[in-house]
Amino acid sequence: MTDERTELERRVRSLKIRSEDARRARVILMLAHGDSYSTIEATVPCFRDYINRGAADSSLIALMA
Repeated sequence: MTDERTELERRVRSLKIRSEDARRARVILMLAHGDSYSTIEATVPCFRDYINRGAADSSLIALMA
């Protein structure tokens, strides 16, 4: 497991960070896992534009794969 993935998973679980940071971390983890946009939209919940912002950080997702 990479340091980046560990940090994102910590953020998802944390109760002391902004909810927006946890939400973004969850989207990035789901993208790295290969979940579909529809699945992410239903789980997080969010819109595709929000998911695209997570997908735009492809360098981070590539490091986690």
